[in-house]
Amino acid sequence: MSQQTEPVQKSHSVAYNVAMNAIVMTSSFIFPLITVPYISRVLLEYGNGLVSFAQSFVYYFSAVASMGVASYGVVACSRVRDDKVGFSRVSLEIIAVLVGSSFLMSILYLFLVLLLPRFGDARALYVFMVTSVWTTAFSLEWFFQSIEQYDYITVRALIVRTIGTVCIFIFVRDASDYLTYAIITVASQGASCLINLLRMRKLIDLGEAKNIRPLSQVKPMVTYLVMNTSKGMASKSDVVVLGFLGTTEMVGVYQIASKIENMVVAAVESVGSVLLPRLTSYRTHGEEGRYEELLAFGLDFALIIGLFALGGSVLCASSMVGILGGEAYSGAVAPLVALAPAILFAAGTGVVSQVLLIDKNEKTFALANFVGLFITVVAALALVPFLGITGPGLAVSLGQLGVFVITIHSARSRLAPAFRLTDYPKITIAAVAACIAGAVVLVSASSCNAILEFIFTGCTYAIVFLAVLRITREKLVMTLIVQLTNKSKGRRGASGEQ
Repeated sequence: MSQQTEPVQKSHSVAYNVAMNAIVMTSSFIFPLITVPYISRVLLEYGNGLVSFAQSFVYYFSAVASMGVASYGVVACSRVRDDKVGFSRVSLEIIAVLVGSSFLMSILYLFLVLLLPRFGDARALYVFMVTSVWTTAFSLEWFFQSIEQYDYITVRALIVRTIGTVCIFIFVRDASDYLTYAIITVASQGASCLINLLRMRKLIDLGEAKNIRPLSQVKPMVTYLVMNTSKGMASKSDVVVLGFLGTTEMVGVYQIASKIENMVVAAVESVGSVLLPRLTSYRTHGEEGRYEELLAFGLDFALIIGLFALGGSVLCASSMVGILGGEAYSGAVAPLVALAPAILFAAGTGVVSQVLLIDKNEKTFALANFVGLFITVVAALALVPFLGITGPGLAVSLGQLGVFVITIHSARSRLAPAFRLTDYPKITIAAVAACIAGAVVLVSASSCNAILEFIFTGCTYAIVFLAVLRITREKLVMTLIVQLTNKSKGRRGASGEQ
């Protein structure tokens, strides 16, 4: 009986989880900053275009195979994480569904790759990418997020990314190594899957496999599938539409801007994913006061990081593209600026959407994502013939705006109490002041090389942004300062006693 009520894992503080997740997100910036310039110059536009299109195309099948587990798994497991038997059973049921869906999507993907002539120029690459269907579906991040093991997620991610980066520099040496690059990328994902599976075995009761009912998970997962698939397809549809309407070289240039935007969006959206397990737990146990306080924290943080990333992406667009791709990719600057508004909308959606998921309104969020996908595809089809590679960037921003508007309108009654606890005017003032200061420095540093321009502009922008938040005593920043000060005093006191 004690086994049934034993918590699977004791949770760290929200601040600790945010810090760990920040390290993971920072590494998701740093490692591409190391590899992308090298890959861009070695594989050139053609090789980059091939791999980017292959990754974008297989993502559609990977998204369906994953059955929306990235969000559903966190919500479903968070609700029963204090019951080891129930937690084990739900986890194993989700795994069983993923095995079936991954098998079906792999068959469909291979059928299309072997049938359509579009994939004949690098068929070996496209055939190999079927493995990405399995590595994506079985990443198991949802499992460890549900029990808030962000320290483990961080350590594992850093180790695997470091090894993958070293392999890229060793084995990818010329333009013909695009298949090798794809293999290393997928192998890194596969290594994470294997490590996660081995650790998962220690945290659940495998004996519950005989009691599972996988079909009971299919119906809710289908709703999350529509939601996540629409969202994932929207994030890849810009590259896919450009791949069909444009040239491989155009895709190669655009993918620099797309990669930067995807990295930043992943970072800003991670705020919501960190809060989801704790918010779910608070609502499940009826702790409404703590729920509203944590939601207000998330909304404040989302606006800070969203506005910061938006302004930084616009001000540093030229220098980031110059650092990552060089002169050959200068055409990616305009698409990156066009993609920047999507970052702010994604930050807001990332937090607000958690309210809908916790309240079991995932169908509404699924509809919002489907509308966003529709807007993105239609806008890209309309804009590419007139604006070239800038068109898909504008299409993505319009699609993200559509998702944000529908999401915040649907959750408005739940958000009202939390909105009263936020500090939006001060955050907006800080963003405007930082953009003005950054623009002045950008004009002055325009004659410098890309690295110096990025350092001067980025540092000025960040310092002014944070300084104004501190001067205006923005609520979230002041709370964090007080917590850090108290911890520092506590350490000094403990040291003095020793």
